[in-house]
Amino acid sequence: ATPEVRLISALVCSLFNKGIMDPETLCMATAFCLTRDCPSWEISLIRGELAAPNVPQLNHILVILIAKYRVFVDFEWRGRFRLARRTPEYEEWFATVSPVLVASEPSLVRQVQNNSMHVRNCFHKLGMDLPPWRRSDALVHSYRQSAAAGIDVRPLCSTMLKMFSSFGEPPSGSSEATIVLSSDDELDESSADEGIGRRHPSELSSSSSGPVRCS
Repeated sequence: ATPEVRLISALVCSLFNKGIMDPETLCMATAFCLTRDCPSWEISLIRGELAAPNVPQLNHILVILIAKYRVFVDFEWRGRFRLARRTPEYEEWFATVSPVLVASEPSLVRQVQNNSMHVRNCFHKLGMDLPPWRRSDALVHSYRQSAAAGIDVRPLCSTMLKMFSSFGEPPSGSSEATIVLSSDDELDESSADEGIGRRHPSELSSSSSGPVRCS
């Protein structure tokens, strides 16, 4: 993974492990921190109501333009592959899917293709036809089309920054000191981006559940 992907992953995991687990809240908290600390990055928000006709609506995704490449941060990654009917094999695999994805665009495509293969196999074993919108190419198309209609988060984050600055400090859990790179958790071998699943040192002895793996 690039240093930028690792930085974003560490931030997301730090916020998640501090209890910010709601996708919408985690999305905006991440956008706020990145807008404040990385002002040269262009950050846009994908909103479902802005999707083109016949394109599945995607929500709670940040698209970050760094130099000449894009990084996608999908805060509902696991939910994209939740099925109403599942085989035991799919249940076992689904439990390993990270709730959040942080990936460059090529890695996003590869991981969509990998996950969609599991979806296709599940439908096949259940004797069901795979819906067109469940195909990997359809989901990749949705990401790209939605990204083209993303909205700039800077105006909203600027307002938030001014509000918190009036109190003399940023919101809890978003200070730069919490963006810490520590040892890696075990990663799924199919994941092309690494540097994920880190926790702040003060949380390593916590009795809470294991750290989230943001792949």
